[in-house]
Amino acid sequence: ASNVIEHFEPEESTALVAEHVRVCKDGGQVIVAVPNYLNLPHTIRKFMIGKDYEFYPERSFTPRQLKRILISAGLEFKEKDGVLPLWGVSMMDGGWRVTAILDRFGLASRLNDLKRSSWRANTGYMTYAQGIKKTGT
Repeated sequence: ASNVIEHFEPEESTALVAEHVRVCKDGGQVIVAVPNYLNLPHTIRKFMIGKDYEFYPERSFTPRQLKRILISAGLEFKEKDGVLPLWGVSMMDGGWRVTAILDRFGLASRLNDLKRSSWRANTGYMTYAQGIKKTGT
């Protein structure tokens, strides 16, 4: 589920993940990707724009919140990761200038290629988590 549950109320988001678990075969994987609350450029931009945000209403999640949703839906949590830490910057007015400067100094590629999945999960524009359906659930 990519870019889906963040557009629903919290109870509905949990129910959507639970439905993914219900239709998943035993031992199968469920992966959920959502906007990352910890990606400050994106979170601040959404706050500043408010209801004029192009994907309003949209909630962002921390990696920890996403992990809790997967576990509460009956999955065995496997891992978390994230992508595109600079995407939130590039979406801001004039943000392309910042990313161009970072790119010129070789910092953009370093940020986009962080080695540890936990770092990517906590800084990425999108964070995602993977859970495994336990046998018999």
